[in-house]
Amino acid sequence: MIRLRINARGLERAKTWFFDRPRVALAMDEARKTTLNRTGALVMRTARNSIKRPRRWKFSELSEDDQNIYLFRVAKAKREGEPKPLLPFRTSPPGTPPFNQTGLLKNFILYFYDRETKSVVIGPVRLPRFPDKNICRNLEFGGKTIEGNTIEPRPYMRPANEKVRTKYLELWRDAMRRS
Repeated sequence: MIRLRINARGLERAKTWFFDRPRVALAMDEARKTTLNRTGALVMRTARNSIKRPRRWKFSELSEDDQNIYLFRVAKAKREGEPKPLLPFRTSPPGTPPFNQTGLLKNFILYFYDRETKSVVIGPVRLPRFPDKNICRNLEFGGKTIEGNTIEPRPYMRPANEKVRTKYLELWRDAMRRS
């Protein structure tokens, strides 16, 4: 047997909160917005952190052709009085997140809460100074560039989402209490 005692003051509070649908709906919308914003920020931060700085190749690691190209560039710079060129950056192995060679991809991963659909969109925006509009998509899924080169997939958003997915429940658990 369950006994429930509600005094007059408690009944009035219950009526104003539980039976006031607009107020409950507003609180739920605020909780959803807060939780989705936190989720978006967490996935964005995880994706950004997965993109690491590359190291440069050592001269001995370059192929013979690349060594000759580099030596030609060094000789040209010396002739023209310019500083010695740097060795090229390594590229990330296929299947791992891309390396941060220019900083653009890492800095342009953003999230946005859409009020109309009550959802959050997380991912890279179109990168400035890149003629290839699909460069971020090609890095994630693989594909051909506008020059015709094929890029092997180097996913960074999907692994970030999978890594954070276990924390979604924690973010939603006390959403109504926080708002």
